[in-house]
Amino acid sequence: MMESKLTLSEIKKIINLDFPDFKIKSITRLKSGWDNFVFELNGEYIFRFPKSKGTALETEIKILKHLENKISLLIPVYEYIGRKFKYAAYKKIKGEPLTRNILKSLSLSKQETLAKSIARFLAEFHKNLNLKIARELNLRHDSQSWRPLVIEKKLLPKLKDKELIAFLKKILVANSKAKPRKSDYVVAYNDLHGKNMAYGEKEGRLIGIFDFGDIAVDDVNREFACLLSLDEKITISIIKEYEKITQKKIDRWRVYYNAVIVDASILAVYVNRKQTKIYREALANLLRLKKLESRFC
Repeated sequence: MMESKLTLSEIKKIINLDFPDFKIKSITRLKSGWDNFVFELNGEYIFRFPKSKGTALETEIKILKHLENKISLLIPVYEYIGRKFKYAAYKKIKGEPLTRNILKSLSLSKQETLAKSIARFLAEFHKNLNLKIARELNLRHDSQSWRPLVIEKKLLPKLKDKELIAFLKKILVANSKAKPRKSDYVVAYNDLHGKNMAYGEKEGRLIGIFDFGDIAVDDVNREFACLLSLDEKITISIIKEYEKITQKKIDRWRVYYNAVIVDASILAVYVNRKQTKIYREALANLLRLKKLESRFC
């Protein structure tokens, strides 16, 4: 039975078979990610069902267990692991996704506190997950390498905007020339954007971070790229704070062109579905990033 064919009633049966004492009062299908189908049960637990074999979820569970009590922010603690079927669940981290609108509403002091929280999370994450652990868990390496290829093969031939085409070609050339040094590689969280953050508006601070399914050995400069979808100023503040904590220099230009590559690769994947929200958001963000080039190069 494939997860994509599961109905809500079938999911209830699966969970009840494994955990008969877990009383299901409500179940809501949430927006799925790239790797998992996600459901909220009783307004309290997040259940994740892998779309493929589930090895990424198994690795994520091991990593989160290793990080327990080592991260200042709240992170998922898996309490239920599927027995007859691959899935896992953790208690929901309460808060709202961090959006550009929320960010703009914050005072400068709260933005500064937010930047410090995100930088500290990354520093703690990188400190507690070393390359030895990566080898033991057989983590993916350089997991973003597919993006430039899909941009070149699928997106560029279908674009009509000559200025945007020239811009993306320049970014791809920059990416091909800049090879990460051995010291640049870390175990990267690899998906740090506002949708994976829980911000407490009442508390006025970042509460937690979730969705650790994309962890891989990667260039540390890529770690900051998705943050540019929030705001360039706070991204720079996060980078500066991270550098202060870790004494590790981050290359702003590489952060920038990797941010462009992320959004352009999303356009490539959805190029035949231009009316979808994800395509329109990625295009708007890409055009916004294009205007920022002079601040980073």
